[in-house]
Amino acid sequence: MRQKRIHPQAIATSSQMAARLENLRVVHSLIHCTSNKVMYRLSAFLASFALLVALWVAFYFTLAPSSA
Repeated sequence: MRQKRIHPQAIATSSQMAARLENLRVVHSLIHCTSNKVMYRLSAFLASFALLVALWVAFYFTLAPSSA
């Protein structure tokens, strides 16, 4: 069975998304440690959660076997 090759651009995009996820988690933590305004913290959390879901979906479609 032949392995599917992962395109280098997919890896670059995933690592960029991972860096953005890390930045959003830092923003979430800074909001928590400073002003602790719940709505701002919630928006940072939801943005990082959406990005995490997008990373998992991209990971699934990168590794999913093609039906062709």
